[in-house]
Amino acid sequence: MNDYIRDTNENNVITIIPEPIFVIKSKLLSDPHSKLFINVCHAETVPPPKDSFDPLNTYTAIMNNQWEIPIVTSQMRQDTDKKGELCVVSDCIINSNLVDIINNVNNFQLKQILVEWCIESVEIRENVMIQRDTIKFPKMKFKGNELPTLEIRNDSNIHNDGTDQANINNETDSVSSFLQMKRDLIDNDEIEDSTNGLKTLFPTIQNNNKKSSNPLIQDITDPNMHPTKNSSLINEIASPKIIEKKNVHFNVSMRHTKDTTTYKLRIEIESELNSSLDLELSYKSNENSLFVKNINLQEFNESNLEIPLPDFIKSNNLNFTDFKTFFIKKEHKLYIFI
Repeated sequence: MNDYIRDTNENNVITIIPEPIFVIKSKLLSDPHSKLFINVCHAETVPPPKDSFDPLNTYTAIMNNQWEIPIVTSQMRQDTDKKGELCVVSDCIINSNLVDIINNVNNFQLKQILVEWCIESVEIRENVMIQRDTIKFPKMKFKGNELPTLEIRNDSNIHNDGTDQANINNETDSVSSFLQMKRDLIDNDEIEDSTNGLKTLFPTIQNNNKKSSNPLIQDITDPNMHPTKNSSLINEIASPKIIEKKNVHFNVSMRHTKDTTTYKLRIEIESELNSSLDLELSYKSNENSLFVKNINLQEFNESNLEIPLPDFIKSNNLNFTDFKTFFIKKEHKLYIFI
C-alpha cells in the first residue's frame, strides 16, 4: 500500500493508513491487572524529524532536547487478549523513512528512545500513566484484527477534547505544533515579568510567619508532617542499604499566556520529582481546583497540593481534557496550559 495518507478534499480530511512496525506491551499504573498494547506504526506523510538521523550527532541533540520524532497518536480503544479478557490499544505512527533506521540493530538505542516517546505520547493523549517496569515486546505485527485508519481534520483548530473519534495530540495547525510547544518551554521563550503575570505563589521556602486565613494555594499534605524551615530538599542516605525518604516541595507559579488564542493560563509546578510518572494530576470542577499528588512513595514521602483556579475555567465549563500538560525532566517541572 503506497499511499499511506490521502487527502479527501470533499470533507477537508486527511486519512492516515498505518503500517505496523512492532508492538509494546505494558500496564496502566492505575490498574496493575490491566493490559495495554501500543502498535508502533509508520506512514509516509507523517512529518519526519527536523534533521536527518546522524548517529554521531543525533544522540547529543536528543540529550539537549533539539531532536525529536513526530508521533501521531490514536485514541485508545478496547480489545481482548488471548484469554478473552479486556485490554486497551493505542497506535503511535511515525514517518516511514525512519523504519529502516529503527530496525537497524546498530541503532538499538534510538529504538529504546522511540519506545519511551511513544509511551509518553499515549500518556499525554489519554491523561494516563503507564508502567515502565512491565514493558514487553510480544511477537506480533500489531494488536487487533486490523489497524484502524485515522482521520485528521485539515484545518487550523484541532483540539484533543474527545469530540473526534480519531484525533492527534496537538492543538493547532499541524502534527509538529505539539513538539514546537514543548521546545518553546525548554527554550524559555516566554520570560516572566511583573507586567506579564504573577510571581511565584508557593515558594519552596517561606519566611513569612503570618498565616493567611484563606491561602491562594494550599498544601494539603498530611497535617502531622511539619517540615522545618531548614529542612534540606534532599535527605541523606541513612545507610548503604536503607534509603531515607525525602520530602517533596512544590514550587508553583501561575500567569497569563502571552498568546491567549488557544490557552489563557500557564501554571508551572517545580519539585524534586524526576518524572511525570511520579505525579498524579486531577481537576475537581465542583471545587474549581487542581490537585497534584506525589505517587513515588519509594523515594519520597506522600505529598498533596491543591491549587484553586480562576473563575473563567468553571464559568466556561472547561474540564481536564481541555488542559495541556508537559513534564520537562531536566527542569523537574510540570507545565499546565489551560
